[in-house]
Amino acid sequence: MREAVTRLASERLLEATPQTGFRVRPLSAQHLADLTDTRCHIEKAAITAAIEHGDALWEGELVAAHHVLRITPPVTTDDAVNPDWMDAHRRFHAVLVGGCPNAILLELRQRLFDEAELYRHRSAERTGRSRDIGTEHRSLLDAVLCRDVAAAAALIESHLRATATLAATNLPG
Repeated sequence: MREAVTRLASERLLEATPQTGFRVRPLSAQHLADLTDTRCHIEKAAITAAIEHGDALWEGELVAAHHVLRITPPVTTDDAVNPDWMDAHRRFHAVLVGGCPNAILLELRQRLFDEAELYRHRSAERTGRSRDIGTEHRSLLDAVLCRDVAAAAALIESHLRATATLAATNLPG
């Protein structure tokens, strides 16, 4: 148990409090802004490298991951966020940069993606009302398959910032 809690703290999902123990890290607008800025830099570097180095097999995996994401309903019949969609979303974004040969960059990108997961759940509750996320994902796919680095970089930044904007609603400073 101690090892698990320590690992969650190292991944910034828990916060250590001296002589008290651990607690779930509170969400804040400032942390989300800093996280989003960092993610934009890392994601753009990773997607650029993926476009430059990805091969036909990677492209096929990307098309398949997009297909699964596209056909998976984002919400369940009781209007809750669909965990299958969240898994398909995670997979699509991982494969999107999967052509990148830099393992450290990909590991850092994944850690930031995971850290943003708590915020992403907040945005998922609001997404259906204000955004066509399917078109965003399709546009990302098209830019990457066309090997258009500038478009892909701009689209991934816009995508991340749109999610952050929705998630920031009613967050404390």
